[in-house]
Amino acid sequence: MKSTTRRRIRRTIAGCFLLTLAGLTTAFALRSHIATHVARIRLERLAHSHGLQAGFNNLSVEGLSTIHLDGLWAATPSDTLFSLQRLDVKLRFLPLLRQNLEVETIAVDSLLLRLPQQGHALETSEALSTSPEQATDYVRQSRRFVRLLFDLLPANATLSRIHCTHTTDSLTLQVILPRMELRQYTFDTQVNVTENNQQQRWHLQGIINPDERQLQLSAVPSFPAHTPLPYLSHRLHAEVSFDSLSIGLHAPQEDDTPTRFTLSGGASLHGLCILQPRLSPMPIVIDSTSTQFTLHILPTALQLDSCSTLRLNLLDLHPYLLAERIATPEAQRPDASWHFTLSLHKPWFPSQQLFSSLPRGLFSNLQGLRTRGELAYDLHFDLDLTRPDSLQLYSALHRRHFAIEQYGATPLNRMTDEFLYTAYEQGEPVRT
Repeated sequence: MKSTTRRRIRRTIAGCFLLTLAGLTTAFALRSHIATHVARIRLERLAHSHGLQAGFNNLSVEGLSTIHLDGLWAATPSDTLFSLQRLDVKLRFLPLLRQNLEVETIAVDSLLLRLPQQGHALETSEALSTSPEQATDYVRQSRRFVRLLFDLLPANATLSRIHCTHTTDSLTLQVILPRMELRQYTFDTQVNVTENNQQQRWHLQGIINPDERQLQLSAVPSFPAHTPLPYLSHRLHAEVSFDSLSIGLHAPQEDDTPTRFTLSGGASLHGLCILQPRLSPMPIVIDSTSTQFTLHILPTALQLDSCSTLRLNLLDLHPYLLAERIATPEAQRPDASWHFTLSLHKPWFPSQQLFSSLPRGLFSNLQGLRTRGELAYDLHFDLDLTRPDSLQLYSALHRRHFAIEQYGATPLNRMTDEFLYTAYEQGEPVRT
């Protein structure tokens, strides 16, 4: 090869290198402007898809992977729904080169979230909305949620002055998180709740481990004692309180199959108390209840494995549940109906376990009842909402050497003899 050709090749390589270097230098110098332009386009597109207006005051990039965002907001034409004073995010640089977004640290300051009233739901643009096939693909949605929860979660984070409000004609609900620090995936914080001028305080602590894809959370009311859960009294006209709540969740490291995603976990609840006059004039109390579940998520169905355990006081149950979303017969429209299948088989167990596990206040006539012998129970329920006439229901309680040894608060043996009964109409006795 002639020396002139070699020089031309070297000059070409050197020129390409210098152009690349100049381009990278220019991009690095203008990285904040480029990030601001891309962020505004993405934010406007996202806001338009939900019928909102949105923007931010300033976005800057420090170094190679640290982003500072000031004054982020989103609003309807009549009210501001979301505002954030300051957000600092530091990304891991090497995964960023592989186009993997992994957050190293995050800091949030002064976040305000207003939940709209019912009937003021956010609009969604048809052009930017998810297709019907993707909207009903629960496997895709579950994997996306798990990745968002674990992959984007940093080991260390600081959340300061988080406010969430919801106001209706009869309810003013405010949830305040003064400060929460996540250190090596563990947190321990207080949450202040104000519902119609009634103040509550909750103690939350837990662990979120992205490496093992595990989540553990516990909640305990710290003030006042037996604090009823907020919002439920307004929504369900029921007061629900508990002494402690623990929740655990585990997601698989790798995908099971392209058409199935499995979640496992458990929850335990102690000292549950429900006050709802339509259920019982007295408080319904469950001393202890827990569950260990294995949930199979299919593209159009949710399946609770029969190896799952539901424990109610002393009684263990292993239910099987399938909730399947099926297309309607009319021209296979994108909207669908549901097909539910529930089955339960409880083999022979001491009969007293059943009566000792019944919630106090719900079956007052059986309170204190003592029995001997064994019981077994079978349940099968099948309902296709597109064909209500196809309903199947089978329920059978079997007994073996069963006998009542002692009646409880109500002497049920009186029904075997003559007794007096007084009929009432509009609160007035009519005939005895």
